[in-house]
Amino acid sequence: YEPDSATQRGSTAVGATCDGSFSGTDTRDYYSLNLNGATNIRLALENLPSGTNWDALIYEDASGYPLACQIGTAGDQNKYKNCTLDASKSYFVMVNAGTAPSKESNTYQMSVKQQ
Repeated sequence: YEPDSATQRGSTAVGATCDGSFSGTDTRDYYSLNLNGATNIRLALENLPSGTNWDALIYEDASGYPLACQIGTAGDQNKYKNCTLDASKSYFVMVNAGTAPSKESNTYQMSVKQQ
């Protein structure tokens, strides 16, 4: 669960699936990520509303927030990206709608699974 606030993060762990949504002017959801020792992961963004072009990104939770993994594939189909992360570092996931959704259906599923 993500509280639809840029100042608060939901949380997730490798192996879990998050059901998220956007509403009003909310265009980004954030999740703290617990790797549980995993290094080779698969980031997934699924069940996107028709006509959307949403992205999912993993950032290192450190100064400057270095980008560690990104799904930037165009379209509303299910999206996946295999990445290697450093289990000794902290990360967070951002799901980005780009612009505030205008559709009634504004939900998605995001997961990080071990490879």
